[in-house]
Amino acid sequence: MNLAKYDGVGFFYFKGNSRSGLKHFWPHPTIKEMENFGPKNVNLLQELFKIEGSHLMYYGDENNTLDQGIIHLKRKDKDSKEVISGAIEYSGTGESYKTRYILENSKDIFNYLDDEIAGKVVDNKFHTTQEWLHATHHIDYPLHIDLIPRHFKNPRSCDIILSNDGSVVFNIKNGKKRRNQLHHHDRGVRGCMNVPLIIGGSPEIPNIEIPFCKITDIVPTLLKFLGISPHTSVVGNSLI
Repeated sequence: MNLAKYDGVGFFYFKGNSRSGLKHFWPHPTIKEMENFGPKNVNLLQELFKIEGSHLMYYGDENNTLDQGIIHLKRKDKDSKEVISGAIEYSGTGESYKTRYILENSKDIFNYLDDEIAGKVVDNKFHTTQEWLHATHHIDYPLHIDLIPRHFKNPRSCDIILSNDGSVVFNIKNGKKRRNQLHHHDRGVRGCMNVPLIIGGSPEIPNIEIPFCKITDIVPTLLKFLGISPHTSVVGNSLI
């Protein structure tokens, strides 16, 4: 290939045969098809993990709908190469949207149990966006249990997300490596996801400092200044 860019996360699309695709969308493959893909019956869930630096893998269940479903999680240990599994279950849309983190064989994909605060929401119960944000904003993979299903709920979603551990960069154009930067915001670790948010420019803006927020809080905050109530589909919260 003339172009290759896989430095933080890769979004992989594969055309399936079994499921009928929505209008204007090609059909997503089933899990069985991804395990036996193409004329050589390649197991994509195993072969993609052979890419150097590959660390985390996410893919949706074939029976998922907009309102409910399961996202499968896998993590490959950097040293032992052992692969452990987990899942996220989502339910609802808009303000009713909630997710729960499912451990398999007590294996914690995101190491939330190592943190006293985050460990409290690893309880096999559904939690809101704000609950996940409060519990995980200070550690690696903040809000991931909420964020990952949002991508796979979209009909245009990829079939497999593969996240890099930051040890290697594939960033090639016209046969030449472009740069060696290892850290990008989409890897999920706190050091490359958390960024400051500063709102200013008017005396009507209260002088407050908040410990954390999310990007979707910006719209309801601006609407608050305008005296407009956000649509029920808006998932953020006003910061004032």
